[in-house]
Amino acid sequence: MFSIQAPFLDRILGYLEGKDEFVFLDTSNPDVENYRSVLFTDPVDRLVCHARDDLQTYLDRLQQRIDGGYYLAGWVAYEFGSLLEAGLPRKETARDFSKEVLADFGVFLEPFHFDHRDGSEDFSQVVTNVVEGNIDFSISELRPNMKKDEFLEALNQVKEYIAAGDTYQVNYTLELLFEFEGSTSGLYRMLRRNQSVPYGAYIRNGN
Repeated sequence: MFSIQAPFLDRILGYLEGKDEFVFLDTSNPDVENYRSVLFTDPVDRLVCHARDDLQTYLDRLQQRIDGGYYLAGWVAYEFGSLLEAGLPRKETARDFSKEVLADFGVFLEPFHFDHRDGSEDFSQVVTNVVEGNIDFSISELRPNMKKDEFLEALNQVKEYIAAGDTYQVNYTLELLFEFEGSTSGLYRMLRRNQSVPYGAYIRNGN
């Protein structure tokens, strides 16, 4: 298998520094099933789904773009499942949940590819003569989004659900929040180097 080597990755990330919207589906750990990295840039449209949107209408809009020969690339939140499964309760919070983004797909023309089986690629068509800009960044005020007592209370409730037979397994998670300044491509480069994964993604949607 061929990997995207650091100098070529630097050129790709340098190119993306000048792009406001892109989806880079990147593998730094290729295998027989995941052997292609894909880069989408310059979307012709963006399809966003909020928590209170009508699911079928949104899915129809996605399908119309696919039927029109376009590619869709983006992300969905875990909470998107509350739209797919009508019986699931929605978590109500003090914030305006209706404005929460649950899915965000760019509508793209054909992407660029890197084939990890033989090293063939067409990324070079757009990453020629790219000068890498400043890649410095800083992270501060790293903190969990809940207090220790809240987390432990939630785990105790999970144990009660298991003991009652309501479920047999729960993947309970929390978020790490932080303040960020500097180059997002610098952060991505560090994450990719320190934690190589078969299915990685670097996405920018304007902000």
